[in-house]
Amino acid sequence: MHALLIHNPVSGHPARHAALNQMLATFAAGGWQIALRQTEHRGHARDLAALAVRQGYEHILIAGGDGSIAQTVDGIIQAGGEGVALGILPIGTGNVFARAAGLPLPDGRHTTAPAAIARLIMQDRPRVLDVGLANGVAFLSWAGLGFDAAVAGAIEQNLTFKRRAPTRAYLGEGIKQLLRLRPLRLHVSLDGGREHFEGCFPLAVANNIPLYARWFRLAPAARPDDGQLDFAAIICAEPPRFLYTALKLLIYPRTRDRCLLRRPCRSLHISAETPQPCHVDGDPLGFSPLDVTLLPQRLPVYLPHD
Repeated sequence: MHALLIHNPVSGHPARHAALNQMLATFAAGGWQIALRQTEHRGHARDLAALAVRQGYEHILIAGGDGSIAQTVDGIIQAGGEGVALGILPIGTGNVFARAAGLPLPDGRHTTAPAAIARLIMQDRPRVLDVGLANGVAFLSWAGLGFDAAVAGAIEQNLTFKRRAPTRAYLGEGIKQLLRLRPLRLHVSLDGGREHFEGCFPLAVANNIPLYARWFRLAPAARPDDGQLDFAAIICAEPPRFLYTALKLLIYPRTRDRCLLRRPCRSLHISAETPQPCHVDGDPLGFSPLDVTLLPQRLPVYLPHD
């Protein structure tokens, strides 16, 4: 069996990259031939994945974090890769998709996770997942705008600190953005106008998985293979109330807080009075308006089966 492995060498903490050799050794023992390509610049994983599709690869693997996974998915989708299966070695900073999907996480040189993931892939029994499109860019986890997109955009300006101390980087930038938080009036339309909402939304996200920003279950009912997205938003104008609702979400994910809006949908449109930063799977995605649609049952991904 042949596969292409895309490796982001600057993703996450350097210690996790030892997992790559363990994974390659397990593949070799199983008779798989792996072509290794390293990313060299931002967006390169997308280009390498699209090229692999055009070259006829039926298995594309990515060793990186949530952003690298999203770029690889986008490359496969944009290149028209029907039936191309994705394997994931999570060596990024947050690895939120991997955590939500139950993939083992490499942690240190003696972990068994890389070999377990390689064996999972070699079983060749992928789960077929839904894929979201945000302003035409494919994603597996989430797309949104507001507070979190502002944090993501600022973090991207200091990736060295993010890799060295990710928790401190996100917490510090989150506090900065919270202090700068101002009422943001949005108009949200779900499923072509089936429902409309207008108000102050510091945070508005289309979710394909339940876990968000590593610690929050923003959309507890979300599943990546259920044929729908789960829209979630916090509706308030005051930073203290926003923080209170976020803390409630952290402790009680299924809270029915009056400032929390959750709705299933297949598509959504979000516009703002002034252009607002957007993100897709934690990577900056320009500015609003944001249009999100769903490609149901679109991508085979090697994950543990429920």
